[in-house]
Amino acid sequence: MTNKNLDMALNYYSFIVQKKINEIEKLLHPDVEFISPIKALNGKENVTPWIADYCNFAQEIEVRAKFSHDDQVMLAFDLTSVAGKSRAAVLMTFLNQSIKKIELFFDASPFLNK
Repeated sequence: MTNKNLDMALNYYSFIVQKKINEIEKLLHPDVEFISPIKALNGKENVTPWIADYCNFAQEIEVRAKFSHDDQVMLAFDLTSVAGKSRAAVLMTFLNQSIKKIELFFDASPFLNK
């Protein structure tokens, strides 16, 4: 059932705030795809270091809304980071009880101007 996917997505973001890279890595499919306004990466070996950097950046994540359907989960959340507060959303796709695709949506302009 898709509730397992929702739980996995919520655990993923909980582990980010807790900076538990090893736990996050266990959730990722070997061929995970990551897409954001700043970067696109493929494969667990390429995605994991970026997530580790994101863990250092993120201080708090408050999930405001969550939706689950079939093999996908959508979260809307407020992110408190070293750069301040911002709103973001993520669409996650699951395969074989692991995260296969992460599509992160946010305003990247503050990061591109630095």
